[in-house]
Amino acid sequence: MRKLTYGLLAALIVCLGWVASFIIFNLKDDLSLAEDRYEQQSKLLQVQDGMLIDLAQTKDALIFENTELAANLAELEQEHYQSYQDMSSRLKEYDALFVDLSDRLTAEINKEPEVKVIEKVVTKEIPQELEDWGSAEELKTFLREHKEEVPIIGIAGEDGIVQIDGQCVGLTMSWRNYAAEHGKNLELAILTPEEYEYWFSRDIDLNHAVLLALVEKYKIYYIDPQTLKIIYSGYVP
Repeated sequence: MRKLTYGLLAALIVCLGWVASFIIFNLKDDLSLAEDRYEQQSKLLQVQDGMLIDLAQTKDALIFENTELAANLAELEQEHYQSYQDMSSRLKEYDALFVDLSDRLTAEINKEPEVKVIEKVVTKEIPQELEDWGSAEELKTFLREHKEEVPIIGIAGEDGIVQIDGQCVGLTMSWRNYAAEHGKNLELAILTPEEYEYWFSRDIDLNHAVLLALVEKYKIYYIDPQTLKIIYSGYVP
């Protein structure tokens, strides 16, 4: 009976040893697997730590760049604001100058013109005997060459104003006096509207003053003082 008991115990111990060996073997495998996983996790953590460090450095760089950019933007904004202030000041000065010039111009426009009458007596020596014209060509040349030099005598109306139109008498007198200063004879003649239309082929409503020149002693020429058109009207027998 004891021998059987000892045998069973020995068998039990052997079984327990096998079970323990099996358990230990499995534990070694699990431990090896755990170590591999731990090593993988450690490497992964190292990679993640490196990424976190890179992210932190990138964040710091971005913060620095953004800070510098913000400073630059603030500086630009200040410069633009100062430029705006300068332009506003100049515009105000220009507005004030424009208003001042406008006021001056308005005052000049509304100001009553000052009229000064200057009387000047000019004495010119006129030859005692005036010569008639030797030829029609001489008369035309005289009129053409001296048309810019003849002073115009303006005759004022009843209101005291000298009008540009209707100065045929003044022009005729100017040419007569100018010719006399040069020793030449030009006379004043008055033509009716019908006579003027007949000789100069132009309709008028009032009498018209013209110049009369005696050429080659016998030929009579009419001259319109406004156009300097010359018309042969006949001869003196």
